[in-house]
Amino acid sequence: IPGFTCLKTEGAFYAFPNIQAFNKSSEAFAMELLENTHVAITPGSAFGSMGEGYLRISFAQSTEDLKEAISRIGEYVARAYPELQ
Repeated sequence: IPGFTCLKTEGAFYAFPNIQAFNKSSEAFAMELLENTHVAITPGSAFGSMGEGYLRISFAQSTEDLKEAISRIGEYVARAYPELQ
């Protein structure tokens, strides 16, 4: 997804992508995604000040649900942030 950067994790059950390209707080961006895609993601700020600028995406769902969530987010970002394409 343009604007998201993420290191590959080994054995973790979540991803922690950097979303600083959106120039929004992690809480504001997580709420924007919830309102526009109906996908709930935890803002990185919930894990302390060092988590600001990141989102926490849990893998504790089915592969089908995760693919759907990522697809919704990708489609929304493409529409709402064409400058990041």
